[in-house]
Formats: sequence, structure tokens, C-alpha cells
Amino acid sequence: MRENASHPVQPPISSAARSLAAGGLVTALLASGALVTSELASARLPGCGAGSDCTRLSEGPWGTVPVIGLPISLVGFAYFAAAAAWWWTPGPRTAGRSGRVIVRLAAAWSLVLIAVMVAQRAWCPYCALSHAGNLLFAVAVEMTARRAATGAPAASRPRPLLRALATGVLVLLGLSGAWIFKTRADADASRQALTTSTDRIIAAPTHTTGFRGRYITGPANARSRIVVFTDFQCPQCRALETELLDLVKSRDDTSLSIKHFPLCSACNPAVPTSIHPRACDAAVAAGAAGAVGGADAFWQAASWIFGRSGSFESSEFLDAAAGWGLNRAELERRLHDAATLEIVKADVKEGLPLEITRAPTVFINGVELQGWETPGAVRHAVEAIAAAPSPAPTDAPADAPADAQTRAIDQWFRASPVDIPPRPAAAPALKDDVGVRVILFGDYQDGFSAEADAIIRAYVQTWPGTRYEFRHFPASSSCNPRLTINPHPLACRMARAAESARLLGGDLAFTSVHEWLFEHRQDFSDAGLRQLATSLGIDGTVLVAASKDARVQAALQADIDAGNALGISAIPAIYIDGRPLAVWKTQSAGEHITKVLDLAAQQRDQPPPSQPDPRPPLQPPPATAPPAEPPR
Repeated sequence: MRENASHPVQPPISSAARSLAAGGLVTALLASGALVTSELASARLPGCGAGSDCTRLSEGPWGTVPVIGLPISLVGFAYFAAAAAWWWTPGPRTAGRSGRVIVRLAAAWSLVLIAVMVAQRAWCPYCALSHAGNLLFAVAVEMTARRAATGAPAASRPRPLLRALATGVLVLLGLSGAWIFKTRADADASRQALTTSTDRIIAAPTHTTGFRGRYITGPANARSRIVVFTDFQCPQCRALETELLDLVKSRDDTSLSIKHFPLCSACNPAVPTSIHPRACDAAVAAGAAGAVGGADAFWQAASWIFGRSGSFESSEFLDAAAGWGLNRAELERRLHDAATLEIVKADVKEGLPLEITRAPTVFINGVELQGWETPGAVRHAVEAIAAAPSPAPTDAPADAPADAQTRAIDQWFRASPVDIPPRPAAAPALKDDVGVRVILFGDYQDGFSAEADAIIRAYVQTWPGTRYEFRHFPASSSCNPRLTINPHPLACRMARAAESARLLGGDLAFTSVHEWLFEHRQDFSDAGLRQLATSLGIDGTVLVAASKDARVQAALQADIDAGNALGISAIPAIYIDGRPLAVWKTQSAGEHITKVLDLAAQQRDQPPPSQPDPRPPLQPPPATAPPAEPPR
């Protein structure tokens, strides 16, 4: 009796509370883990691409910690890790008063962020799942508290709580360190891109005609002619427009004009769903003002529209425009005139062949300015252009952006070679003394990997001097732990099947299974694999069983580790002579792989006279510095 009096027995936790807590914590950890992966690995989550609601929420004031800018998703994941450590600590699971207060505060914060999503009409499924899991966990904690109230008084659990707090702090410190490292790396890459593109702008011929928007502010014969593809519902576009207008006002050698690229399906065929549903209407309103009142009216309307984040009623706009001295009746007619919308569509149509995928996209003198996200980047570029000697007069055509394929090839040409670790001895890597080297990191369930692989293999058959190596990078968390999502659940099994074939039958067997796996990426089965193995003279049962062989596992893991070390965030990832081919295919120009392979071949030794090169000569893109040597 004395023992019971000094150590009150708590009622056992109910199965309902246990299930709610476990389900809530697992859901919250997985969903917030996906957001953390997106932040730290620049991985694009399904439904959360550029300009999406997820991106808008994460980049908004509710998506980051004030002052330091740390993503809220990192804080959320650290809290859920701490909650899991607290809940699953051995011992009675009745929540003490301090633990319940923390859980209630976290639940209240989830409710606030849910209200923000509703108020902003922004839907982020991963955020919603995180908050739902958090609320389920809070309900489970309250259930344990009420159950404890019917028995002995709930005992405080200071040690588990302190252990949980320590877990949360350590996880948050680790994630914060990774975020700081990534932020600095991104800033360095942005500055390098800014320097490179600025040098290209300076080296380009200068003109006073060519690539322009419809309404220009600044001198007509400017040395720096800035053109921005913009979206009136894009926060970055709004901030950039303010910066650029201040720049133009402070200089007499810079002009600015706008081209429309709304992320809205009503006027942009490249956007399947409207990320910014009012962006087309906003562009039409600015265009109508320009048609009625000229350039001054356009820019006045643009500032007004940006000030309202591109969302407003027509009556509000007409009232405001009346204060600018515009004829209300004429403006209203222009707002409803199909010709005004066609002007917006014309800008979009001009941007599509340039592979414009986001707004803003900045051009100076017809050359894309990369790295404009760096603070003060455009001003820095304009000042560098002004300080450079003026180019000599030229008879070259007026400035215009390069087409998508030219830009993709140029990007590869200027990229620095990377070191790709060799594979295990069972699958030797390419040697340095061969011809053009192509490495593709792909996934047997991925249709784009299948397409790129077929292009490269066809090229190799036409031009045997090319050496091709396929590396595994399955988009499946079952063997690729860096991923928190599992879009291709069979990819790991299929990769192991290919390596098993290589182990049992050599490169010829690997090639046959490799091709078969891509052909059967939608209907893969062990039965089909066994049948294929029999046709290759391999015991099908042995082939399937060999997937557990340590050598097969090592070969697959070596590829995954190499891909993660390279920071691969999308497949297929293609490297030609060590340089990444960031864009291998575009809607307007098709695939770029064969063009780059031709260029890479001509950078190496020419074929002997007995084997004349049947391909037309290619000229490398003009470089401001000698191209990097292939890796040795």
C-alpha cells in the first residue's frame, strides 16, 4: 500500500489515443520531411513547382522565421522529432502539465497557419498534412490527460520532456547548419552566374533596336536595355520592378520595358493550371491603360496593380485610372476588347521558344541576366556595362535572345567539369582515354530517362567513338534515403535486376535487361524478368535471387551515393565529358543531346581520314574565356 501511495499507478493509455498519436506523428514527420527535403536539396515536390501555392507560402512572411529567414518547415520538423522522442520514451505516456502546454501551443500555431492558407487561398498539401498530423497528436495528448484525471494525479515527466527538448534543439541546429550551408552555396552560385552573364552582355554587340517591350521608360538609346518577362501576381516581380524603376530614375544610360508572362492558363498555354489566377486580367488591365494613355499610363497602372498583388475588381481599377486622367469609357472598352488580351498572348508566345518557365526573367541587351536574385545584381550589371569600353559599331543583327537550344548548348559549353566517382570493380567505370564520355543518372520507371537513354544509345550506334554509361538513381525512398517521397516504388527492384544481370551474365546481359526494363517500366514483374533471363541463358530464379547479393547492393549504392554527391535533384541527369547538360530537351527545339555530343566530339581528336566525319561542322558558342578542359 505504501508503494502504491508513493508511486501512483496511471490508467493505461487507450488504443484510440495510441493510434491517433502514432498516426499524427508519422504523418507530420513525413509531410514536414518532404518540405525540408525541398528546402535543403532543392527537390521539386509534386504540385509544388515554381510559382505554386507551396512556393508562395514558403517564401511569404508566414513561411520563414522573422529576421533570420529560417524556413518554418525546418522548425516544424524539429518539433515533430522532439514530440516523437517525448511520446515514445519508455514509461507511462500520460502528459504532464508542461508537455500539454507545449503541445497546445503547437496545435494553436497549426490552426493559425491553416487560417493563413485559407485567407490567402493557397493550398499546400504537405503543409496541410503536417498541420493535420500535429492536430491529431494534440488530440491524443488531451485524451491521455483526461484519462489520467479519472485515476491518480498525472505525474510530471521532467526527464522525458528534457530529452525531447534536447532532441528538438539538436535536430534544429543540424537542419539550420545545412540550411546556412545551402544558402551560402546558392548565393555563391548566383554571384558566379551573375558575373558570367554580365561578361556576356558586355561582350555582345550593342544596338538601339531589337528586343524590347511595348512601353519603355528611360532613354531610347540606352546603353543597358532591360527587358523583364513579368507576372503581376508574382511577389518577386513586384520587388524587382520597384528596384528597376529606381535604377532607371537614377541613371541616364538605362531603359526598362516589360513583357507579360502570366502564370495563368487563361493566356499562357504553358501553364496547365493557373498558379496566379488573376495574372492575365492584371496584364490586360496594364495593357489597356497603356493603349489609352501611353507609356506613362502603363507604368502608373503597373505600379498600382503590383501594389495590389495583381488582384482587384475592374471597378476599382477604373476608379483609380480616372484619377490618372484616363478616359473611363475608352479604358473600359479596352479592358473587354479581345485585341488587348491578344497583346498579352503575343508576349507569352514570344517567351515560349525562349523556354521562359518563370517570372521574372531578366534580359539586358538581349542576353539573359542570370543570378539577378543576388541583392543589387541588376545595378551591379548595369554599372559594369557602363564601365566597360563601348563596343565598336557592328553590322550584326539587332539584339535578340538566343533560342532555347542555343542557350542549353551554351550552358553546357561553359559549365565546369565535375568529378564523378567510379563504380565498383564489378562494373568498371569509363576510362579516360576513350572518346566522348556520356553518363546518365536515371530511373527505369521514369519515362524521360527512357527517352534520353534511347537517344544516347542510338547515337552511340551511329558514332561508336562515344562511350555511354548508365547510372542508377531510383526515385524511391526504399533505396535512396535522401528522398522522402516514393513516386517510383518499383525503381529500386528494377535497378537491382539490371545489376544482377550484369553480375551473372556480364555487360551483354546487362544491356538486354536494361533495354527490357525501360520497355516494361509500366508492367514490370518478376515473372516477366524470369522469362527474359531464360532467353539469355540465365536461370530466372537465380537472377531474381541475385538482387540480394552484396555486390549488386554495392553497385546500386555506389551510383546513388555518386548522384547524391553531385546534388542531383531531377532525372535524367546527363553529363557529357564531365559537364552537366542541365537542359536536355525543350518543347520548342526538341532534344539537345545529339547537338552537344557532336560539339564534344569535335573538341576532341578528329576521326582518321579513313573514317570521314559525316556530320556537319559545328561552331562552339562564343566564349569570353577559354572553355574548360575535359576531366582527365
